[in-house]
Amino acid sequence: MPDHTTFAGADTAAAQAYQTALDDLLHITAAAQPARLRIDRCPTFVHGQLLLVLLALADHDLHDASDRLDHLATLHMPRRHRQLCEIVRLVVHNDRYRFQILTTEHLAEHPDDQKLLVAAEIALARAPRPTP
Repeated sequence: MPDHTTFAGADTAAAQAYQTALDDLLHITAAAQPARLRIDRCPTFVHGQLLLVLLALADHDLHDASDRLDHLATLHMPRRHRQLCEIVRLVVHNDRYRFQILTTEHLAEHPDDQKLLVAAEIALARAPRPTP
């Protein structure tokens, strides 16, 4: 563990917290790669594909996120899945207002989708706000 002098402006506790969080992030990223590859082999697994859209956004790959949503739009799917696709599309387009409305409505009918929609909300929170 480097001492705090390695990180300008950090005391020892902050430097340790940084190192721990960085190690955790690297572990999560490495551990998620096999899951990403497996989900990618199931192009009709809507929940999984939407997770890959959110991961693409986290990687700042708007092109991949949009391509995946475009592919999902070609599938015949139940209303629940169409709603999820629309909600995630709102994340891609940074439409916070409609996201909140549709998410609230969707969760009232489909509470099992809460984890995916929390991940979508996190992705939306990390998106840059549009300039007025």
